[in-house]
Amino acid sequence: MPRIGKTDLVSLEAILGEMIAAAETNRVGDVRQWDLTFHRRLCEMSNNRQTLRAYDGIETEISMLIACVDLEQESLMDSALIHVPIVDALRLGDVDAAVLTMERHIASTWADVRDIYKKVSLAHPDGAAPLPTTRPPARTSTPTLKQRELVE
Repeated sequence: MPRIGKTDLVSLEAILGEMIAAAETNRVGDVRQWDLTFHRRLCEMSNNRQTLRAYDGIETEISMLIACVDLEQESLMDSALIHVPIVDALRLGDVDAAVLTMERHIASTWADVRDIYKKVSLAHPDGAAPLPTTRPPARTSTPTLKQRELVE
């Protein structure tokens, strides 16, 4: 993965370390902020302005997802540690594993959000909280060139 150098990995590992430290001391706001910083740093590491611009466009939504899921579905430590496989795959230079771990991370978060909606829908049978009907498609093929931009 020629685009991701040692300095990039060190910065991503430092962000992850801060996220884990915040989780250890139960600093909810800090865990959420470091989580957003982690995702932003991944986009910056792509060296692709369009990727970073796309992230900037959805950062508020990601922030809301993190706020919803962290305390509803998993401990703060679980929320932090779910990022470790991403860093591990990047460190190994394994493009397929990096893409797969990122996809699993996104799919897991989406599943947690769907579970929250289900709970709310059951608690409000009048339909006040409709269940989302779409979800990201599962990847069954190898990563495309665009998907590989981040890790190559």
